[in-house]
Amino acid sequence: MKSKTIEIKKPEDFLLIAQCGSEFKRLFKAVDEFAFDMKMKLANQTLDGYTGWDDESELENFNEALFSHIEKGDMVDVANFAMFIRFIEKRKKEKKKRGRTK
Repeated sequence: MKSKTIEIKKPEDFLLIAQCGSEFKRLFKAVDEFAFDMKMKLANQTLDGYTGWDDESELENFNEALFSHIEKGDMVDVANFAMFIRFIEKRKKEKKKRGRTK
């Protein structure tokens, strides 16, 4: 059920929302647990020698890996590849806004 639209624009806004009730608490707890799983998987991959998560030249490979992991049903890897893609695309947009093409 949708009752009111609240737009989050800055980190401080989360403090107000977190005080709104158990729905947010449960939601944020689920996000925190999922983020922990993502971090543990990334830490283990880093310890195994994987690098290049922020390499723009890997964007196509990351997109392919994302869909491959969707098919496998590994949502933690899906989220990690989605994060890599988002990070690279956001950085590219920010560079473009500043007038750089690199």
